[in-house]
Formats: sequence, structure tokens, C-alpha cells
Amino acid sequence: MAFKIYEDQFYSGMYEIVQQNSEAFNAASNNTMNIIPREHIGDFSKEAFFTEEDNVVTRRDITSSADGTATELDSDEEIGMKLYRRFQWEKKLTDIKRIGYNEQEYSFVVGQQTAAYKMKEMLNTALLALTTVLAKSANNYLDITGDSPNTLNYDALPELLMKFGDRAGRLGHFVGHSKPLFNLMGDSFNTQTDNVAGFALNTGEFPILGRSLATTDSPELVVADGISSGVDSYRTLVLAGGAIRLEESEPEQVVQETVTGKENLIVRTQGEFGYTLKVKGFKYTDTGANPDDSALGTAGNWTQVASDTKNTPGVFIETA
Repeated sequence: MAFKIYEDQFYSGMYEIVQQNSEAFNAASNNTMNIIPREHIGDFSKEAFFTEEDNVVTRRDITSSADGTATELDSDEEIGMKLYRRFQWEKKLTDIKRIGYNEQEYSFVVGQQTAAYKMKEMLNTALLALTTVLAKSANNYLDITGDSPNTLNYDALPELLMKFGDRAGRLGHFVGHSKPLFNLMGDSFNTQTDNVAGFALNTGEFPILGRSLATTDSPELVVADGISSGVDSYRTLVLAGGAIRLEESEPEQVVQETVTGKENLIVRTQGEFGYTLKVKGFKYTDTGANPDDSALGTAGNWTQVASDTKNTPGVFIETA
């Protein structure tokens, strides 16, 4: 589609930005979802770790000379998979010139748009993996869709955090869709503990138990028809440090060329990159390289290797 041409006017340099908030990595996530540079060859990345052993310290019988029972330190591995991505833009050179831009200015706008969409894609993929692995065990989620109220509320949060028991302090970051989070804000207006209601009313912020918060209307946080036909449910995550890691494992390469042989010259920009996704306490066990969303969202393709829930990425609550 050609640009809309304005006679005797000009383009301001503004453009539509990605609607979904995708600024949710590294420091913005309280370091629960991190993007780091780490190149590697092959389609999978394995990382060994020592497992937690039970009953290492036991009672010593001071009357016995029998052989002692030894504990063997064991290990397992987290396995991440490399995901290959691409982007491609094309525009007639004459369309670019007709709005007063040159190829370099056009490339700058395309680059900004691509960067925003890369972050959106990486965030949605990360949330897909997280919701898939956490839904595998009731130890990692709380479903209140059948309760009253069934919207996100403060009374339900202690039960959710209780999933991590004495390590609930590790759960330091909420990630949620705006719908349940605004429900939680509404609930805060009726909460009279100290000055919670006043805080919410005066600041317009979500009181969130001292944790950090990211709001993103990701489709991966929505369960279609989760309540009933036509009524969706929502998943709000509370993550622990290092819950998920996206490793920039294949450097981005971008090529721009002028394509000839057409009625008009075409400016084509094409790029590709790859990143490896790793989830804390889990390994991806399917052997197919470069899995699509369907494979990533299949619970059977993931195996928990952490010996305890408290060493997994976190928890989520499902609400109306």
C-alpha cells in the first residue's frame, strides 16, 4: 500500500507505536525476565546444575560402629531452545521520495518500528513459555474463576504467595494484563488497611504488596472462553528472580538493497536473528529444532528439573 501523500504539507516523523507495552525485561522486571548476550552454536543450549539433596544431616548413633550412609551429590540440566526470527520490509522508492524522505530516513523509521516489534515478540514468547510450565502443576497456580469474587482481589493474593511457603519473598515481580490489574485497583478502594484506599486514589497506582509490577496486554495472559463461552479468563504472574532468560545467541544481520527489474525501484530491508529461551527449573525436552508457538505451548514438551516448587519461575493466579 502506498503512503498517503499530503500536498504542501510534511510528515512529522511521528508514527504509530506498538500498542502492547513491551518494556518488561531486565531492570524493568526486577531481574525476573532477562535478555543477555550469549552466542552459541546449535539449536539447543544445556546448562548443568547441582540438585538439592534431602536429609544430608542426620542423627549420629554414638553406640554404633556400622558403616555410615553417604549422600551422593547429583546434577541435572536446564535445556533451552534457539528460536529463529526474521523481518522484511518493502517500499517503492518513489513512495519514499514523494513524502520528502530519503532512503536513510526511511531506514531509520523502519529500524525503530522493528526494534519495538522485536521486544513485543520476545515478551509474548516468554510469557507463553512461563504460563505453559507453571500450568503443569497446581503447586504453581491458583484458580479462583469459580469463586466469589472471581476477579483479582487482595484476599486471594496471600494464598497465591503461599505456594512458595517460606520462600515467598523470592516472588518479587507481578506481570499482568490490564483487566485484572484494574480489578485489583478497584478492590483497593474498598481496602481500609492503613491507607491502601487513599494511596490508590491519590496516586492512581496499583498497591501490589511491595513488589514491582509490569502491565502488558499480552494475548498469552488471556485464556479464551476461560470462564464461559465468550467470557475470557486472565492469568497474572508473580515471578522469582531469574524466572526466564532470553539469550541473544545469534547476532542480528540486516541487509537493505534496491531491487530492480520491477516497474518501480523497490527498497527492501530484510533481517534475521535468533535467541535462546531458558526457563528456570525446567528443560525443554522436545527434540524438534526451532519450535513454533504450538510446540512451546505444549506442556508435555517441558519437564521440571527443579526438585522443589520454590526453585521454579514463580506462580500465577487465574481470574475473571
